[in-house]
Amino acid sequence: MEKMERKNTILLTIISVATLLVAAVGATFAYFTSTLTINSTNKSNTSAANAKTRTLVSATFDYGSAITASTTALPGHTDLKTMKVTGTAGDTSAKIRLTMTPNIATEFGSDIHYTLYSANTSDIATKNVTCTASKVVSSVQSDGSVRYYDSSTCTANGSITKVKEGSFTGTTAVTQDITVAANSNVTYYLVVQYVNNTEAAQSAQGKSYSVTLSVKSLSAL
Repeated sequence: MEKMERKNTILLTIISVATLLVAAVGATFAYFTSTLTINSTNKSNTSAANAKTRTLVSATFDYGSAITASTTALPGHTDLKTMKVTGTAGDTSAKIRLTMTPNIATEFGSDIHYTLYSANTSDIATKNVTCTASKVVSSVQSDGSVRYYDSSTCTANGSITKVKEGSFTGTTAVTQDITVAANSNVTYYLVVQYVNNTEAAQSAQGKSYSVTLSVKSLSAL
């Protein structure tokens, strides 16, 4: 049988790249949009009697709305970032890598905590993450001094999946590989909290912290 070469073009689209940025004093904010397209060529042997091809799922990662920086971030301050990953029809799952790159002043130590959750978008009415509004609370110490903190909290509802948690330190990136199945639609929630560590917070006054999110493809046919 005569062999022919068939080429399929696979697209990975990254949309609405955003920066999650908060600061203790004089916060700034960065936000930009980028589209990335990666082409992959699929070569398969075909014949008149038996033609076989593989189709890679096309994955779209939506970073959602930008988070506006606060002018102040007291201990306890919490931010919630909602993202969505969707996959088109195909017989080979796509793989992408989410990278969370922090820029944390050393004075924060390990007090910038993160938790990443996921749930099928069709289930987020009951499986989701909700947060209370930021609220400044004061506390009188034994020496008569007054300290302030943010009482905001985030709650994971239903049987939502906890994907990863830990602390951001320095500029050490944290990655999470994601498999994107055909016809899938998954919502991810990233909670970033400035832990209410009042003693350590004294040295972090006037310092800032930020987290930048990015995605790349790991797929190849």
